[in-house]
Amino acid sequence: MGKGLVSAIRRCAMILMIAGFTFSPAFLAEPAKSAEKTVRLMENYNPPGIGGASALELGVKVSSSEAGWIKKVLFYKYEGDNAGHSAQIWSENGTLLGSQRFFQETESGWQSVALENPVRILANQTFLVSVYGATYKYPNGNFPSMTSGPLTVIDSYYKYSVEPGFPVETVHTNYAVDFNFSNDPTPEPSNPIPGLLLDVYVVDSAELPDHAPGFTHCASLNSNAWSSVESIDH
Repeated sequence: MGKGLVSAIRRCAMILMIAGFTFSPAFLAEPAKSAEKTVRLMENYNPPGIGGASALELGVKVSSSEAGWIKKVLFYKYEGDNAGHSAQIWSENGTLLGSQRFFQETESGWQSVALENPVRILANQTFLVSVYGATYKYPNGNFPSMTSGPLTVIDSYYKYSVEPGFPVETVHTNYAVDFNFSNDPTPEPSNPIPGLLLDVYVVDSAELPDHAPGFTHCASLNSNAWSSVESIDH
């Protein structure tokens, strides 16, 4: 533990004592983290039938109420679609955020690829995940659900193209393009007695995103919520 952080801990305790709070020895501890949770749009879903075959980019536009990461992209493949495929992640306005070639595809069924560089998604961000194939045999059906955890489906989109590109056309069908979305683990409050006992932590700005970066915050858990008492530059 660095000298700066030790000084910050002492100052944090002093601030709260002056303010009239009592606190538990947990002020020296790191706050617990919630477990990472991963969701998909179409878990255990098999498309009903083939809608056609062509050189296509097919995708789904989604919004997320929580921040997290896209770590894997999936699509459903039919027999005879052997030209290879690539996954693209786009911003709402068509900026390419990440891409990855599929490899070791099977003859048919759900295919998946882990992104070498997972794509960061912010809370309330809209984005589009798509797959390109030169001989794409695409499904034609409805979404099993329009929501999954923090994710909400907006619509599906397509583009006829000889190379990967941002899809903008829609006929409101489900092309069975899916992805794994993992949330950001967050600190878990420890149920202190409000006004009497506070678990005090010295936490980095990453845990308190509304505060200035580069600072350590003297923070407490009161009524199951983080509150920053003072920012400490150490």
